[in-house]
Amino acid sequence: MSNNIQILVIFFITLFSMNISAQEENTEGKSKSEIYLEKKRKAKEEAKRKRWEEEGLLYEKDGVSYLKYNWREDLPQQEITSEMHRKNIGKILFSNEKIQFGSENPSKIKTKLTSGDHIYGRMYLLSSIPNDTVYVSDDPKNSPREVTRGNKYRSAMAEYLLYINGELSNWRIQNVTFDDENLHHTTRQVWLAPKPEDEPVSDYWFEELDKLPDGEHKIRIEYVPFGKSIIRPLAAGEFTLVKSADNMLSTGATFSSLEEGRRDATLASKALEIMKKTYKEKRWDGTVKKVKFRTDWVASYVGPYSNRSKIREIRLYAYVTHPNGNCMVEEFTIAQSHNGNAFSGPYFYRRVIPSSKKRVDCD
Repeated sequence: MSNNIQILVIFFITLFSMNISAQEENTEGKSKSEIYLEKKRKAKEEAKRKRWEEEGLLYEKDGVSYLKYNWREDLPQQEITSEMHRKNIGKILFSNEKIQFGSENPSKIKTKLTSGDHIYGRMYLLSSIPNDTVYVSDDPKNSPREVTRGNKYRSAMAEYLLYINGELSNWRIQNVTFDDENLHHTTRQVWLAPKPEDEPVSDYWFEELDKLPDGEHKIRIEYVPFGKSIIRPLAAGEFTLVKSADNMLSTGATFSSLEEGRRDATLASKALEIMKKTYKEKRWDGTVKKVKFRTDWVASYVGPYSNRSKIREIRLYAYVTHPNGNCMVEEFTIAQSHNGNAFSGPYFYRRVIPSSKKRVDCD
């Protein structure tokens, strides 16, 4: 009986100690279950890496961590393409102009760029995407070692991660899929903010710039495969961005360059009044300065099937200025009802065209 009492006492003392320990560790407001799961995850990752090391699977080459694999033959690849490539394996380098394949000029590489610069990058890989080993499958049905291409080399996929001052942006720059033409490449361009003749600068980049105060900011881009248990990025690079509201990048687009689908000064004047009134009533940010028609009138029937009515609708561009100095163009429509004999009566605001808002250079 006394032995049973001793066992119970030891059990409760142990349980109490565990609770005290968990409370002491819970300095960040985490629940006990969260602490437990975090410990379990870390232990799993440590055990996995230890197993790789014990089995001799983890090794380094040119300062890059790799997993050995001998269960799938290598695919043809580009190998090292230049001396610049050889010296910068696993890195992304940046410039304010395109970094030419195979004939890079080291003097053009920049570690500091401004908010008024066009920004190009080039990544240098040790292996082509399908031949690289950067994540591991946890599925016991598969081999413990997985390459970026998964089970089929054409399924290789990767994405860019953009970090600004250490915070991950929602903008992934672009997702990357590989075809027979570029699958074997060991170097790729990264167009963060290219010149208009190469590709329009993404509105997402302008949005990121707008968030930043004037001064220096750390920009980091990582190129990673899709998958679990990623052991490292395929390539990564950093530069310092100097933001200045007085030195902002041109979009390469203007309101005046937009093509008109209908020229009608009288109608445009009425449409401008309608859009100004709509912005005020809906309390939208910005001031509508001018409009331009993208299309001509299009007739259609609207409303429920039992009570449909005929209208005509015309699509327009609205040029809007904002207090922060930015200028935007967004598409809307105005409409006019049909009285049974003809289109007549007042024009009215009808709808906004989804995802049509874009940045333009201010006139």
